[in-house]
Amino acid sequence: IVVLTLVASSGFERVFSGHGYVVPLLGAAIVPVLIAAVSAARRAATTASLLWSAVGFVVYAVYAALGDTAPNVVPTATTARELTSGLTQGWADLLTMSLPVPVQPYLLVSALGLTWAAAAIGAEFAHRSRSSVAPVLPALLLEVAVLGFAAPRPSASVWPAAALTSAVLVVLLIH
Repeated sequence: IVVLTLVASSGFERVFSGHGYVVPLLGAAIVPVLIAAVSAARRAATTASLLWSAVGFVVYAVYAALGDTAPNVVPTATTARELTSGLTQGWADLLTMSLPVPVQPYLLVSALGLTWAAAAIGAEFAHRSRSSVAPVLPALLLEVAVLGFAAPRPSASVWPAAALTSAVLVVLLIH
């Protein structure tokens, strides 16, 4: 699920300038899968697992994307405003800004939110669903969302599609 989510979110390279988004997106694909795995091992209810994942996202977003607004490791009112702005306005700003955009914290929160949601829901489906298709659906929806934000490429590469297809097939075979 982590690899599938990372491949699906790789289109953010056409959204952001620079590489400042890569490490936070990597964490946003790994941490919710770990939360889901621990929740499944402890036999926690799905709602409890998703609640822990939501709390984890807020904590992760504050320190991975909005760390500059939390001096001395204590979030401030600015942190809350930036987090709220990223979750409510970031999507619209990504659609209206000229791409590629600089890695601004509130825009990064939007990308982290999409990636985190796909990884968390995919991991929950992998742990709790008997369907072999269900775990791959969140990542495929993430890919569609990222393509909606991303700038078109003059020469389309086959590698992202091949990597996504391969990751989907591996998840289907494993599940």
